[in-house]
Amino acid sequence: MKFSGYTEGYYGRIFDWETRKKIAKIVFDKGMNTYFYAPKEDKFHRICWKEEYLTAEKENFAEIIKLAQKMNGEFIPAIAPGLSYNYNETDYQFLHKKINFFTDLGAKSFALTMDDISTKSPISGQKLGVLHGELMQKIKNDFPLLQLLFCPTIYADNLVDEFTLTYLEDLQKTIPADIFILWTGESTISKRIDETSLSQALKLFGKKLVIWDNFYCNDYCPNRIFVGNYENRDYNFLEKNCAGVLINPTGLPITDEIILNIFSAWLKNKNCDIKNLLIDFGVPKNLLDYLSTISSPYLQNYEIPKTYSAGDFFTEFVAKWQSPLKMEWYNALHAIFTEIRISQATKPFSEEWFGMRYLKSLWK
Repeated sequence: MKFSGYTEGYYGRIFDWETRKKIAKIVFDKGMNTYFYAPKEDKFHRICWKEEYLTAEKENFAEIIKLAQKMNGEFIPAIAPGLSYNYNETDYQFLHKKINFFTDLGAKSFALTMDDISTKSPISGQKLGVLHGELMQKIKNDFPLLQLLFCPTIYADNLVDEFTLTYLEDLQKTIPADIFILWTGESTISKRIDETSLSQALKLFGKKLVIWDNFYCNDYCPNRIFVGNYENRDYNFLEKNCAGVLINPTGLPITDEIILNIFSAWLKNKNCDIKNLLIDFGVPKNLLDYLSTISSPYLQNYEIPKTYSAGDFFTEFVAKWQSPLKMEWYNALHAIFTEIRISQATKPFSEEWFGMRYLKSLWK
C-alpha cells in the first residue's frame, strides 16, 4: 500500500513530542510508512491555524520529518482551517505560509483536512464542494512537487443527506485527479470496509482513496477501549483498489502500541494472537476473560463473565493491578466493574447511585 500507518487525529488527547517520536519509530520499525499528523487538540493545526508554530515546535517538526525519511517513511503534516476559512486571498496567504513552514522543514507531502465543519457554504451562491476542489487546485499549482491529500467535509456515506447530496460530485469534478482523498467508509466508525461498503466512494475517486479508519478510536466513548482483532476489513481488496489504510486510534501510547502490533499483522495479511499480545504487554491473564468487552465497538451483545463479583473485579483490576497500561485503561475497567455490578444486582439501584454515574435523562 502506498500509505500505511498511524493517524494522530483524535479529540481529547495529544502526544508530547517525546511520545510522538516514540510512536513514529514503532510505526516505521514495523514496516509501515506513514505518520499522519492531524491532532484536533493542536491549536495551531485547527483553531488557531493562522498563527505560527513556536520555535521549539519547528525544531521538533524538523526532527520527526527527518526521522521518518531516515526510516523509509513519511511524516505527513495537515492543517484544518475549515472552522474559520473565508475562501479569500488573505486567508489563502496564511495557508500558503503554513504549507511553506512544513516544506521548508523537508516535508514532501501535505494534507488539508476539512472534516467536522459546517456543510453549509460560507459564500452565498457558491457550492462548498467546488470551493474545496478549487482550493486544492490552487495549492497544487503553487506547490507542484508536493504530494497532496484532502479530507472532505463529507468523509463517509452516512454523512450524505438531502442538503449535501452534490458535495462529493462537485468536489470530484473540481479537485485535481492526483490528490488522495481521506475516507472513513460507510460511517465515521465503519463496521466493515470492503468492496460493497466503498462502492460509491470508489466510483467517485477510484484508487485515490486513503482509508482513515476509526475502528480503534475511543474519543467518542472514553469509557471504553478496543484492542481486538482488526476485523471486517478486506485486505486483498483494499490492497488492490485503494491507496492505503491509516488507523486513528486512542492517543494512549501503550494502548496504541498494542493496536499497532495488531494492525501490523493485518498488513502482513495475518491474524494476531490477541491474548498472547496482551499478556506480553502486562495484561493480567484473568482479565482476558473479559476480552469481549474490550474487543470491538460492534461487539455489543456480549455476556458479562461471572469470573468475578463486582467487588472482586474492582479489587483485582481497578485497585491491585499497578501498571502504566492500567492507568490508560482505568475508565474502561471502571465501566466493566459498573456493568458487572448492574448485571449481578439483586435489587434496583437508587436514583442517587445512577445519578452520580449517568445523566438523569438517560435512565429515567
